[in-house]
Amino acid sequence: MLIGALIPQAHTLTFLIQYLLMAMLFFAFLGMEFKLKTIPKSVILILFANIALAFGGHAILAPFDKEFALVAFITAIAPTTIAAPVITAFVGR
Repeated sequence: MLIGALIPQAHTLTFLIQYLLMAMLFFAFLGMEFKLKTIPKSVILILFANIALAFGGHAILAPFDKEFALVAFITAIAPTTIAAPVITAFVGR
């Protein structure tokens, strides 16, 4: 955001956001081991709530402005997916 405020011409690079987000997710999930037995029920409920929030926000805003609805979806879903490996490391799974 700081670069965007200081360099207004940087808006021409917004197409890179999707690739940077994919790269962040790729590197965040590289070190994760997925074992179905170690996932507690509460984590699954939080996962479904997060997905419902993202899709629900998109569904509510889509009739008004499709681009704003997409921004709301990405804002709701991305931080949780990036934080997932950190949270699992704290839990020790």
